[in-house]
Amino acid sequence: MTTVLASPETSPPAGAAPLRVEIIGDVEGLRRLEPAWRDLSSRVPYWSASQLYEYTATAWEVMPKDAGCSLAVIAVWRGARLAGVWPLYVRREGLVTIATHPGLGDSGEYAGPTISDAEPGKVAELALKEARGLADVLQVFALHSGSPLAPVIARMGGLKYSNNLLSPVVAVTACETFDAWLATKSGSFRAELRNDRKRMAAQGALEFVRMMGPDDGPALVDWLFEIKKEWLAARNISESWILQPQGRDLSKALISEPDGPDAEARPFQAFALRLDGKIAAGCICYRSSDVLEYYMTGFDPAFRAYSPGNLLIEDLARWSLRQGLDFDFRITRDAYKMRWQGRDVAYETHIVACTPKGAPRVLRFEANRVVRKIRMALGPMIKRWRKPRKKNKA
Repeated sequence: MTTVLASPETSPPAGAAPLRVEIIGDVEGLRRLEPAWRDLSSRVPYWSASQLYEYTATAWEVMPKDAGCSLAVIAVWRGARLAGVWPLYVRREGLVTIATHPGLGDSGEYAGPTISDAEPGKVAELALKEARGLADVLQVFALHSGSPLAPVIARMGGLKYSNNLLSPVVAVTACETFDAWLATKSGSFRAELRNDRKRMAAQGALEFVRMMGPDDGPALVDWLFEIKKEWLAARNISESWILQPQGRDLSKALISEPDGPDAEARPFQAFALRLDGKIAAGCICYRSSDVLEYYMTGFDPAFRAYSPGNLLIEDLARWSLRQGLDFDFRITRDAYKMRWQGRDVAYETHIVACTPKGAPRVLRFEANRVVRKIRMALGPMIKRWRKPRKKNKA
């Protein structure tokens, strides 16, 4: 299913102000943009939490600054009203400059501009023109396929790498209650959930909790990052955004605000499944316009026998439905996700060479795609080749 994120292209009313573009590169300018940005977000049918003002402002505050790092938020105005905003920043990698979405450092945010205007395509064209002038490479990760920017990039000339992605979503809002939704799944699926929860609850006090505020929030973040670091070490992976302070610092900043009456409606949420007060599984989620995004998750291997990650998903899906949201697994299609999946949402990634210096980076993405395809094709053959053969008995 494709969601259209803007109204059909129409002509602006007679006498309407022309579009104009502004690039904001400092914190003061970003703060001045806040009221207009919040108004814009309230006018669009769909937004991801990573496209909101508070995400960009917080991300830029905690991100490491060096000589090659600069803020570049593209604002497109229709008179005094903000018609579109595209949060970007520019960093240097060696001799190449890259413009991309600010955030955790893993390039996993749902990105792209937020647009509300009678001419969304023209707003997207203006924003893309400015974005291509910022750096040698423009990286647009996980752009919603219904974004006004998607067709503009599709017809754009020049060297670019593009990749289509599908995000599996647990469509719990299709039913009035979670139990009604669960009844649509197989008997074996329901029995497995029920038995795992029963066995785990028999070990102690099992609870699903929100981990927010200045104490619980940072504690969960530290737990998650340490679990992820152990996972990387076990696989001899030495390069990852998990090992850099940026992601940890931003995650703490997003969920450390004291809890309050409006806490469940906030765009950044954190949860844990605890047994006798010890975290068995936890996650950081982004609450967007119509889904709860499963952004970062982990579980304690000591509880593996009880499938704590699966039990946490059940609790999150129940919580999502109470909030009138579906539950979005985001853009990988692991086998455990597909057991829950009810619909898909399409996203696109685009790596654009804006100057000749950016071409090698785009070609590297293309080369990686070829390598992945070869590995996928050869995988079954290699497994058969490695399979030990039975010796013939004399």
